[in-house]
Amino acid sequence: MELGQLEEAVKSYKAALKLKPDFVEAINNLGITFFKLHQLDDAIRSYERAIALDPDFADAHNNIGIVFSELGQLDEAIMSYKAAITLQFNYAEAHYNLGLIFRGLKRLDGATQSYKTEIAFQSDYTDANYNLGILYHDVGQLKMAIDSIKMAIKINPENADTHKYLGNTFQLD
Repeated sequence: MELGQLEEAVKSYKAALKLKPDFVEAINNLGITFFKLHQLDDAIRSYERAIALDPDFADAHNNIGIVFSELGQLDEAIMSYKAAITLQFNYAEAHYNLGLIFRGLKRLDGATQSYKTEIAFQSDYTDANYNLGILYHDVGQLKMAIDSIKMAIKINPENADTHKYLGNTFQLD
């Protein structure tokens, strides 16, 4: 989406909110648009407003976690993803996002569990299978790494990076 279209999206969401100020989905979508515009403070304010209006709205918790992650506020991101998961345990994207944070923090057990849970809810998600394969590779569990990466390739055979990583892993096996 081009910048001009994002600005139009902001105008549309604001128009909806003038008509219905407590329209949580529009507030959340406004936050997403602000994030895409790299207006992170505005995105946070939108998500906080959505959460204040509907504390059980898991999408807003996940989305604010994405902004916190982008800002390097990892403790806040973790709390946000966990809140989303508490509200909606089968929220695959929140499990995946939590796994990314744990992986970056070298908390491999947490990352592995997050990716496995994400895959349990959304088995056709290439990135989770691929990242799980990388985690297994990093801890020397090459058979499991190969299996996970093969699953990622089965889901998306057009990803050259996944094929390359599988080749790298085979060299170590």
